Amino acid sequence: MARKPIVVLEGMRENRKALKEVEGGLENLKAAWKVIGREAAEDIRGAVPVKTGAWRAAIKDNSTTTAARVEWGRSGSKGKRSGILYAGWREFGGTVVWRSKAGASKDLKREWKPEGRYVYPTARANEDKYARLMDTYVGGLIRKSGLRYREE
Repeated sequence: MARKPIVVLEGMRENRKALKEVEGGLENLKAAWKVIGREAAEDIRGAVPVKTGAWRAAIKDNSTTTAARVEWGRSGSKGKRSGILYAGWREFGGTVVWRSKAGASKDLKREWKPEGRYVYPTARANEDKYARLMDTYVGGLIRKSGLRYREE
């Protein structure tokens, strides 16, 4: 299920198109989004429970020229991605079947919380900080480029 972004900068589509015309505009835009993505990834890494550290290590910035994004359920290098199998279960709950190497299995149940336990609550709790970073980095780039930027 796709989730809506925690913070949205309206008018970004038009400004992104205009930044294509500015020398280095899109590279600078991606760099600005990456600052925000790295900050969010750091916040989330600090919120998730740690047993082996695999989930924490898999939480990474995955920003693009269109948005700051955090990837939180994958591990491995590009082209060889494997999931942190329990990440979704830890975050939202539900029932999973655990199987041992010997073939034994049992159901692991966890209360279902559609709002999440670690990732989404942490992102929501830091919404104001991410909005300020967006204004500083993305808004600053837009203002510096001479494009339209409306502050509220």
